[in-house]
Amino acid sequence: MSARPGFVVWFTGLSGSGKSTLATLLSAELAHRGVHVEILDGDEVRRHLSKGLGFSREDRDTNVRRIGFVAKLLARAGACAMTAAISPYRDVRDELRRDIGRFLEVYCRCPVDVLAARDPKGLYVKALAGEIAHFSGVTDPYEEPLAPDVVVDTSAETKEQSVAKILEVIEQKGYLEETRAPALPAPHGGTLVAAPLVVPPANARALHASAEDAIWLELAALGALSPVGGPLGEKDAVRVRKEQRLESGRAWPFAWLLECPFEAREGEILLVEGTPFALVAHETFRLGERRFVSGAVAMTDPSWMRGAETRSPRWVREILAEQGGGAVGRVVRAEAEPLPRSEEAGAPVVLLAAGVRVAAPGSLVVELPRLPALGEVGDALLEVVLLRNYGVGAAVVHSMTGVLAAFSRAELGVELRSA
Repeated sequence: MSARPGFVVWFTGLSGSGKSTLATLLSAELAHRGVHVEILDGDEVRRHLSKGLGFSREDRDTNVRRIGFVAKLLARAGACAMTAAISPYRDVRDELRRDIGRFLEVYCRCPVDVLAARDPKGLYVKALAGEIAHFSGVTDPYEEPLAPDVVVDTSAETKEQSVAKILEVIEQKGYLEETRAPALPAPHGGTLVAAPLVVPPANARALHASAEDAIWLELAALGALSPVGGPLGEKDAVRVRKEQRLESGRAWPFAWLLECPFEAREGEILLVEGTPFALVAHETFRLGERRFVSGAVAMTDPSWMRGAETRSPRWVREILAEQGGGAVGRVVRAEAEPLPRSEEAGAPVVLLAAGVRVAAPGSLVVELPRLPALGEVGDALLEVVLLRNYGVGAAVVHSMTGVLAAFSRAELGVELRSA
């Protein structure tokens, strides 16, 4: 049991007001200070904990109370539980504050017209036109907090300014006493998502995969693309195309999709032609005239992971943990690139060789497939995601400017160094 009591950070605000993005950034800052953080995202809770609930006031209150119950358990165990749900009704939020005790309410304030202008799926436009029922703040009520602990104006403040305000109040409340930085950075998204083994049925349907798709499948199976464990769903794909962020707010470099010529059932195991992988389907959706499927990558051949174990983030992390962490790393895309060396870095060096041969005595070299080009910012961001998942604390990247212009240091979770 943790010697330090936990606490709850409760983000409330309208859809698209920045709750998930700020929770992600704040989580990175707190994790760097040694705090165990768990984010309870509204969409995820509805999918798993509150499946079957509707959007009546009674059902909304039940959903929020369930989130609050889990958050209270996490705080009791010494963690920081963050919620990123609209939680539209004031009396239930106040009830949870009384029940939990160490509770920080953060109101993400943003005018509806601003939210409508930056809404990637146009939901506000539809709600304002009366096409969507039970849409908080438009066709359903949203009750602003009367005395929140922190108010962040996400229409006027940068995300860094908002996080700084929240951190200041957390520190003032004394919630960060006796913290220490972890030896290894947390994986991108908090956990590594590696592929499970499945046995497809004899009549399993199949998907075609391009050579580029096969690379993403392999990286997802290893856990190198965590928190994503397979092709993106519709919400994530739309958000990434517009902002290079997942729907949860986490920085993400590309909208990886798998085309699907048929309507797949949720949970259906789909073979992926020419690979040792399958996809456990989550949803099928259309973008334009084309149909895609999202889901979790799984292995159909158990020998594949046995042969690939030494290329997995989990294996590298175990080695770095034994050495005390603090590694410096680089994704190597060309044989002529200058490589960091352990005597210069003063720490273990991890080199992710992306389809090239690397001879670097004293360094830990991990062979990866050749990575497709994503553009300056996408390439640099992908490198940071990969290196963070492999346990690297300082990343030597090809382009500092593109990454730093779009994302904060806390969000990336590693120290950036230019080549």
